[in-house]
Amino acid sequence: DMIYNGAAIDKDLSKLQIKNGFLKLIDNNGDKEYDVLLVTDYKTLVLDSVNLNDEKLVLKFGEPVLNLKDTEYKVYKNNKKATLSDLSKGDVLSVATSVDGKVIRIDATDANIMGAVETVTEDGPVISGDEYDVSAYFNTLVQKGKQSAIRPGDTGKYSLDVMGRIVYSTATVQTAAVGYLVDYKYNDEDSDVILRVEIQTGNGKIEE
Repeated sequence: DMIYNGAAIDKDLSKLQIKNGFLKLIDNNGDKEYDVLLVTDYKTLVLDSVNLNDEKLVLKFGEPVLNLKDTEYKVYKNNKKATLSDLSKGDVLSVATSVDGKVIRIDATDANIMGAVETVTEDGPVISGDEYDVSAYFNTLVQKGKQSAIRPGDTGKYSLDVMGRIVYSTATVQTAAVGYLVDYKYNDEDSDVILRVEIQTGNGKIEE
């Protein structure tokens, strides 16, 4: 048997290609053979607001509204059972939806880290001494121009999903100052000493 995102389906091996979730194998009778494949494959979203009357979640980054009315939904926040009223703006939502769309599980979290990016490795950024993974959703937001890539020197708040990966940030991005040398003057008595340098900055101003 196979259960995909909370609902039983005919066995479909393509559902085992999990992009953002996990697989649990269940042995119901203790015969050391697995009887049930329990698949959870999340979609990552970020909450903007909650419409309690209509049971709708308004989402950030241009995502369509998530309509929960007429569905069988469960909400958890920070690994505890919750209700829609417990959700807050900026929460990261990991949403598992059944194939027919009638069963929805929402695992929400307000987990975040505050600090400065010390370095960025192939595995992820090091923030305040700890290394973090970056979610695929964050990379998608960067590609769409809705988030800036993480760079050394950035500082601020980084929001995580239930798996502890960075989903989005409200960090201050470190930008390099760029200028162009337009003129300079040497000391007449010592050609190795520069007395004046003129730099044209990125906004077109000439600075000495």
